[in-house]
Amino acid sequence: MLMSVTSLLLEEVFFTAHKKPSQLLYLFAGLVLENFGSRQLNACWRMLGMIQWVRRKEGAWGEVKPTASWQKKN
Repeated sequence: MLMSVTSLLLEEVFFTAHKKPSQLLYLFAGLVLENFGSRQLNACWRMLGMIQWVRRKEGAWGEVKPTASWQKKN
């Protein structure tokens, strides 16, 4: 989150692309909200993968059965 805030501030200092303060507030709100939810879920998936790796458990993707064929149907 610190990197995102820093990049937003640097952009504003050097480029001043946003004319209204409300635009900066929307960007800051989005910056804060992006750090809740998806990042925690991704961290959980990574932790589960690390646990499986430590236990030397093989991952299973399952089997995909093709439904299409190259032959022309009459």
